[in-house]
Amino acid sequence: MRAASACLESARTQKHSKLFAWCLRWLLALWLGLGGGAAAWAVDAWAPTGPWGGNVRALAVGSDGQTVFAGTTYGGVFKSTDGGTSWAAANTGMGTDGVLSLALGSDGQTVFAGTGAGVFRSTDGGASWAAANTGLGNLSVLSLALGSGQTVFAGTGGGVFKSSDGGTSWAAANTGMGYQQVLSLAPGSDGQTVWAGTFHSGVFKSTDGGASWAAASTGMGNQRVRSLALGSNGQTVFAGTEAGVFKSTDGGTSWAAANTGLGNLYMSALALGSDGQTVFAATNDGVFRSSDGGTSWVAVGPMGTTPALALGSDGQTVFAGTAGGGVFKSSDGGANWVAANTGLGSYYVQSLALGSDGQTVFAGTAGGGVFKSSDGGTSWAAVNSGLGSYYVQSLALGSDGQTVFVGTHSGVFRSSNGGTNWTAVNTGLSNLNVYALALGSDGQTVWAGTADSGVFRSSNGGTNWTAVNTGLSNLNMYALALGSDGQTVWAGTNDGVFRTSNGGTSWAAAHTGMGNLTVYSLALGSDGQTVFAATNGGVFRSSNGATSWVRVGPMGATYALALGSDGQTVFAGTAGGGVYKSSDGSANWAVAKRGMGNQAVYSLALGNGGQTVFAGTSGRSVFKSPNGALSSESRLLNLVLSVGGSPVALSPAFNSGTPGYTATVQGAGGATLTPTAWINDQTITVNGTPVASGSASASIVLNPGSNTLSVVITSGDATSTSTYTITVTRQVVAPAAPTNVQAVPTGGGQVTVTWQPPADVGSGITGYVVTAQPGGQTCVPSPATATTCTFTGLPNGQTQTFAVEATNSAGSATSATPSNPATPLADAKAFSAPSPMGTGPVGVTVAGGGATCAFESVQLVSAASAGAPATRSFPHGVLDFVLHACDATPVTVTVTYPPGSPLQGAQYWKRQGGTWAPFAGAVLGANTAVLTLTDGGTGDDDGVPTPNGRIVDPGGISVLAAAGGAAPIPTLGEWALALLAVLLGLLAWRRQRHA
Repeated sequence: MRAASACLESARTQKHSKLFAWCLRWLLALWLGLGGGAAAWAVDAWAPTGPWGGNVRALAVGSDGQTVFAGTTYGGVFKSTDGGTSWAAANTGMGTDGVLSLALGSDGQTVFAGTGAGVFRSTDGGASWAAANTGLGNLSVLSLALGSGQTVFAGTGGGVFKSSDGGTSWAAANTGMGYQQVLSLAPGSDGQTVWAGTFHSGVFKSTDGGASWAAASTGMGNQRVRSLALGSNGQTVFAGTEAGVFKSTDGGTSWAAANTGLGNLYMSALALGSDGQTVFAATNDGVFRSSDGGTSWVAVGPMGTTPALALGSDGQTVFAGTAGGGVFKSSDGGANWVAANTGLGSYYVQSLALGSDGQTVFAGTAGGGVFKSSDGGTSWAAVNSGLGSYYVQSLALGSDGQTVFVGTHSGVFRSSNGGTNWTAVNTGLSNLNVYALALGSDGQTVWAGTADSGVFRSSNGGTNWTAVNTGLSNLNMYALALGSDGQTVWAGTNDGVFRTSNGGTSWAAAHTGMGNLTVYSLALGSDGQTVFAATNGGVFRSSNGATSWVRVGPMGATYALALGSDGQTVFAGTAGGGVYKSSDGSANWAVAKRGMGNQAVYSLALGNGGQTVFAGTSGRSVFKSPNGALSSESRLLNLVLSVGGSPVALSPAFNSGTPGYTATVQGAGGATLTPTAWINDQTITVNGTPVASGSASASIVLNPGSNTLSVVITSGDATSTSTYTITVTRQVVAPAAPTNVQAVPTGGGQVTVTWQPPADVGSGITGYVVTAQPGGQTCVPSPATATTCTFTGLPNGQTQTFAVEATNSAGSATSATPSNPATPLADAKAFSAPSPMGTGPVGVTVAGGGATCAFESVQLVSAASAGAPATRSFPHGVLDFVLHACDATPVTVTVTYPPGSPLQGAQYWKRQGGTWAPFAGAVLGANTAVLTLTDGGTGDDDGVPTPNGRIVDPGGISVLAAAGGAAPIPTLGEWALALLAVLLGLLAWRRQRHA
């Protein structure tokens, strides 16, 4: 809420850029009048919702009777192409809001607008405007008139200016007139005669196209001539003054009053019919008509101050521009009038209040009083009965929806019936210029902030007021915010914020970090500690009840604030940039003005959980958004690239304004992008797939070399799209080594080798080569990138290991650890190898353990290579084997030695649990040894105590024999043998010593 009269005056005069692309409102059949084209308002945009009307200062109607332009005090130019049935703003390029005069060319396309900043010209029927001030400067143009050809006259605060080239350039044309404020102009049809009505000196006349002027006020005196109307004969002239109408029938040589029947003598505008007898006069008390050339007048309405008139060429159609009521139209020469304002919303809305039902809206205007809507802004009605001032600067609505307080230039007024009637409640108020109001939850405690007199408090609904200013060093109050405790109040002044915690008994400055900025609006969070302040230096936030402040708004001067119930959504109305929105408690802001353009927003109200937003503007009435004022922002707050779950640095470092990035990776893991939206109504896609803000995208395959990833952000209102591009280079390097290489005999001369592929570190694997040792035979899988390969033609019975080499376009790497040993066998259930003694072969067979139980590997090795004890003799070597695909039933391994083998007195030794010892599961025959083994049990040395399909016998069979093998060796236990070895050692040492 913003109500300072200084700011009101500033809004009237300062320049605002109005860059709108107007199309039809989605609920109304409005026409732009640009060749008859029309487009529907998008439902996700702001739309003007009324109240329709306002202060219309100037009118111009085309020869077709349907094209009408209206110049307003606060809202610029509006245009109708259907005779006033509907209107749309036509301000693109217009540099100011206040239009003082209009002139429309006969082509219906050339329009001149006189403003407080000079002349603006449109050559396309108001679709676009440009300043046309060369030689004129930024003088206020109070009146305009079109002469013949390209001649244009401008009446300014500094005399008459003339353009002979359609407004391209101007020159002063004041000789004989002196310095005058020229309120009205009327050029004759001869192209040379011009009349000028002035503020202090009556009428002047030129007969040489403005080159020189002479006073022509005899009989009128030095009246303020606000309007002129010239008859077709060039001799009849009507002058509308502040003392009534004067008429001349001799070309201005003499004048006589013509006021009979006029109920009001303050003439704002005149319109003369082609018959020379019908005259319309706009006064401060409505419209009057004369049918006898001004001899007599009758009131025809509409009543009220009427600054502008325009008469159609048919002589019956009359448009009247009023101060506060917008445009009225009569189609029967003034006999009957209807409001013709749909789409013409030009009120300056200083305050808004929204009921808890989300449908009841009150709008306080400058000059139009209070308007009320009971249907969410679809329709409005003025509710001013009993209201003593129509300049409403502040509003406070009770929770009952019926109790309403308004602050005006004339004090506080209260309604107990929803605005139907108002009563002044000013007893005790020493200053009646009330800028701010706050209403307690009890509906009776009311706070009023005034101009120059500080804060007043009432405890009885405004019946009586008491000043509560102790501690206030500044008494210019622009905003108030009341805490839920009813005792804590924040006051915004033109010297920062003040706070009371005791119901106004005492105040203290509370603007550390803010300084002495002017505070126009305050918004209080539900926690009672979060406070937002709209200032002439932007938005500030406090998280500690206003003990200290931090600037959080980037939008410059800000007049209005509204805080959503979530405590995070904040709307800010700016001094000429529309609405900004934050969805994270003011950390980040986005423009949210689609359909509204660069309006100055002086009041805001939220409903429906912050989804329904009303914005009161300085000259365009109220705008409404049904969906939380979707932003036009399309940028990211953050963007993270990850590969294999680890973040990857972007170059340059992420910045919301930088669209392009590069990154380099080596890993083969899929890449993800995690984008975070600037504001939560944006939509995001990664490589064309929608992604939620703050969530990782699906995995993206990175090919070797350059990869382009794109993130597209679309604003909530769908008007803006941005693309961020990330070029990711996946480097090509040699692969890592394959791992977990396993070899399994699969038949006569066959071994199948499998492995785990290496991690892809920049380029896809192109192939593998497997090499057997000893022998160097190789195997290439098919396809080349498969991870299994089967050797054929290997020598049966020869144990081999296998190494795997991986290759990509950058090089190769070989497995660091070769496979387990594997021995191909012609018959996987039988094995034969020469005995180390050279006496014949040693044969091995397998039975039991299931039909598939067979050798995985088997070899006859020396005792030393098997790690057997040096104290033992293994004349036939050590049999080392692995069985696989066995079940849990017993397995019988039969070893047959060459005939005559020294088995007599021998034992079967094997390694069990890392220790060599006799194996109880062995039965020795004349030249055989029969082993009984169980998977996960007796004789299985794979370290797995449960069946797993494999039986490992890493020590195999050992045969203990005497030296030379001629005599049997006495059977001794393990400890006896160890003791014997010790005794023999001692005996040898003793003999050596005695020698």
